[in-house]
Amino acid sequence: MDQFEMQELEKLVFVQRARLVSAEHAAQKKVAKVSGDCPIASRRRKSNARWKS
Repeated sequence: MDQFEMQELEKLVFVQRARLVSAEHAAQKKVAKVSGDCPIASRRRKSNARWKS
């Protein structure tokens, strides 16, 4: 494998890692929102509860 091919493979690996990290962050946000750990979602629920009562 020559230098150019190595560089191309390194770029592909970098892009895949970036996508994986991005997907992990999105999944963590969803889990936090569903479990109630997300402060923004928590505030939103409290605000909605005030309007309903």
